[in-house]
Amino acid sequence: MNWIRNFRRLKSLAVFSIASGLILAMTAAGQSARERRIDGEPQKQQPEKPKQEQPKQDPQKPPEKKPAPDPEPEIIRINTNLVAVPVSVTDAQGNPVRNLTVEDFQIEEEGVKQTIQSLGEPGKSPIELALLFDVSRSIRNRFDFERETAGRFLKEILKPGDAVSVFSIGTTPKLSVQRTSNAESAVAATAAIQPTEEATAFFDTVVKASHYLNDSSNPGVRRVMIVLSDGEDTFSERFRLGDASRELQRADTLQYLLGYDSSNETNDGKFRRITVQTPKHPELRIRARKGYYAPKD
Repeated sequence: MNWIRNFRRLKSLAVFSIASGLILAMTAAGQSARERRIDGEPQKQQPEKPKQEQPKQDPQKPPEKKPAPDPEPEIIRINTNLVAVPVSVTDAQGNPVRNLTVEDFQIEEEGVKQTIQSLGEPGKSPIELALLFDVSRSIRNRFDFERETAGRFLKEILKPGDAVSVFSIGTTPKLSVQRTSNAESAVAATAAIQPTEEATAFFDTVVKASHYLNDSSNPGVRRVMIVLSDGEDTFSERFRLGDASRELQRADTLQYLLGYDSSNETNDGKFRRITVQTPKHPELRIRARKGYYAPKD
């Protein structure tokens, strides 16, 4: 019976050994299979980092052409020796003579006869106006009317290119508004003039205004003097009626505006004398400028 027990023990041990071997074999096979699956499995590729796109380069452009600078305008210089000659003509009685033509005149410069050309008609020349405004006590009752009339007159008469100066007639002549071409400014300044209790230096003011016209106005203009006054002089110390009349004739003298291109082209800055005559009418009296200074290089 012992051998039977020993046989059974051996049988059990053999079964145990076989089972253990199988378990070990299965375990090893599983590990090997797992290793094979890991080794055989395709490796996952790491996602590629997106490539940084290089900025697209524009196809090479030809260099921009800068616009060529505009050519400098050609400077044209014109040399002229034109001489303007305002002329007044009166008869033996002092009356203006206005019906002459260019052909009636003769101009000489330093004794050399010049070719005359007309520069303009007096009726179309600018006006140089002197307005004499009485502020003395003799017109005090009419002063507001006088001032209003002066303002309306200036608004209506002054045109572009004209100029006006205003004098106050009182004890002494007074330049109340200096020469201006701005009509609105002249009207406003005239409206600000106030009456006084002074006497009337009428003739003195007329002469001073005549001198001012001569000194301040340009050649070739029409000189005009307008007087707003009762005309009674009570205080002039220097001048009388004859003086005022003579100065008015000298100031308001433009009747003809002549001109010529001087035959002397030398720019020496010297004074050149001018004589104006009317050979066809020797009896007439002529007033004109006595000369001019030549330009100097």
